[in-house]
Amino acid sequence: MTRSDGDGPAGPRTGVMSSAEVAAMRHPELEDAPVRARYGLEGKLGRGGMGVVVEAQDRRIGRRVAIKRLAGAPLAGAVERFVREARVQGRLHHPAIPPVYDLAIQSDGRPYFAMRRLHGLTLAEVLHRQASGDAEARARWTRGRLLTAFVDVCLALEYAHQHGVIHRDVKPSNVVLGEFGEVYVLDWGVAYLAELDDDAAREVGRGLPAELADGAGAGTTGYMPPEQLAGGEVDARLDVWALGAVLYELLAGEPLLRDAEPGEAEARIRAGAAAHDVPGDLEAV
Repeated sequence: MTRSDGDGPAGPRTGVMSSAEVAAMRHPELEDAPVRARYGLEGKLGRGGMGVVVEAQDRRIGRRVAIKRLAGAPLAGAVERFVREARVQGRLHHPAIPPVYDLAIQSDGRPYFAMRRLHGLTLAEVLHRQASGDAEARARWTRGRLLTAFVDVCLALEYAHQHGVIHRDVKPSNVVLGEFGEVYVLDWGVAYLAELDDDAAREVGRGLPAELADGAGAGTTGYMPPEQLAGGEVDARLDVWALGAVLYELLAGEPLLRDAEPGEAEARIRAGAAAHDVPGDLEAV
């Protein structure tokens, strides 16, 4: 059965299963629920590699939420990865990890999930404003305050590691600094589950694409250790290396791999010579 969109009537039945039917068969546990039936959708908040995030009003509970919807066609691999992201994030209960409230699939095969609506700036935005000479950003986000936020990120990742989850894409744009001191770690879409020790965890672990099964297919150049670039063993040290790169950027005011093309950046990481002209005090640390 094919459908025109997530809220419209069914189209004519054909002899070939549609993407929507395949998605429904693979996830019979997910409610077939048009997103607009419960949520009043408003403006777009952002867009990532897999999904679009919009602000919404939950009509049942009366709270504002963020809705993440699959951006592309509901192909099997994309649906599996999207559902997996929601489930990984949803089973981590930590103040610095946005909670997931709802996960459902529309009649067109596109999944969506609702999570906490965040207010604030990403760490990347804050650092960019400071580097651009924004006096207000420098006054508001002092080095001490940023280091306190960095500690919160470390604690969130320590919690995830203790629960067998490796983030694999830690970087400033995946950290949100809230208006009242809150800190959030976002984008668990390429996370690796190191310990599948129960049925629920094994269900969450399903759907990791082959290209992401090792370290090489995930992450962002500049925040990846040599072992991750080489597709080596995946463990918590990947996130620890990325945290070091974030800390360098926070202290030095510029990325570890500034002005480097992707190929050059990878070569420098593999050679253990990521940064040029590192400040002496920072190099000593």
